[in-house]
Amino acid sequence: MKNKGLLYIILFLWLTVSYNSQFADTSLPIIGFGINVVLSALLMVLALPAAMSLHINVYQKWLIVTLLFWAASTRWSINPDAGASLFSFSVPYLTCFLLSSNINDKREVESVLKMEMVAVFLCAIYVLIFVNTGNLSEERLGGDADDRVWNANDIGLKMTIGYAIGIYYLLRGKSNKLVLYFLMAVFLIVALMSGSRKVIILLVMFTALLMIVRAKGRKKILYVAYAGLFIAISYFAVMNIPVLYEVLGRRIDMMLEGLHGESGGYSMDERTLMIGYGIDFMRGHLWLGNGFNAFSILFGNVTGWYTYSHNNFIELLVNTGVIGLLLYYSLTIYILKGLWKPALKEQDTLSQVLFLYTLISLFLDYAMVSYVSVPTIFRLMYTSRYCQIVNSKKAVTVKQ
Repeated sequence: MKNKGLLYIILFLWLTVSYNSQFADTSLPIIGFGINVVLSALLMVLALPAAMSLHINVYQKWLIVTLLFWAASTRWSINPDAGASLFSFSVPYLTCFLLSSNINDKREVESVLKMEMVAVFLCAIYVLIFVNTGNLSEERLGGDADDRVWNANDIGLKMTIGYAIGIYYLLRGKSNKLVLYFLMAVFLIVALMSGSRKVIILLVMFTALLMIVRAKGRKKILYVAYAGLFIAISYFAVMNIPVLYEVLGRRIDMMLEGLHGESGGYSMDERTLMIGYGIDFMRGHLWLGNGFNAFSILFGNVTGWYTYSHNNFIELLVNTGVIGLLLYYSLTIYILKGLWKPALKEQDTLSQVLFLYTLISLFLDYAMVSYVSVPTIFRLMYTSRYCQIVNSKKAVTVKQ
């Protein structure tokens, strides 16, 4: 597609709607899904010409195999609605399948990153305008601080994406620094107010590791010390500034208590319970699992609460077994392997940002179900495309 202007406009609208927290409200999921389907259909039509070539990229190969296995698993799933669930989950995947053919160089990756950063900013502004901010000093942003059922973790994790992209453009230069500082300040404020432990871990570890990775030669030891100091200051601030402690520090205290064998609070105790049940559900179904979207049924039959596991590894193992788990994470392994050298040895800034964000997110999957998250689906698509682009250029250089 020579002129991608219309494609980019629809893509931006799709990202803006997909990242908007209002569609997590119990009163709007059908409307949100309907708008997403319409925008996805338009995106597919506009992205289709570039995807008509016989060349299939790495992301598309991975997605074909993964979706076929998920579809096959609906045949043995104990969830009677597994097929319908797979259809709704597949819409963003199929959209990204076609979009991936339209991302073929670094400039196009950067265009996508800009759109995503603006979409995250609009999400942040929307939340700040419509959420009840009167008791944010005592409660988390989202469901705890408002009568809406917005997911605080989901809001916070979207902010980390905007933050990471902002860091990239600051390091790259050639951008308005005042605008970037303003955007990143908004991202950080909303992220902290989400009270998500995952979010603060991601932000602090991403920033600290990026400092270390970008250091050269003998300075690396010095930057390790800087990174350690940054982590210590961040911890001190969260645990000692009253407003941050009420929203986030108190939850970190409970997490630490949970790690020492005490009650870690309702959230952590709940997740521990789910992991225990998940291990039980895997027995006798280790390799192929209980079928697509089976965890919620199994857990609900035992507890009366039909929900997901809050752990991507457990969710995939229970649903699609070891084979499904390996299929899904094979793309993450490809990304980490492919970006390792450009990020750590060649000091490519975009590779560093994408590599570290992917690596930290992999560990945080222990505490969230990400394979159905649109931001995760989208990020894996453009990250894998950039990984392939970088390594394809290296291969051409070697041949020459």
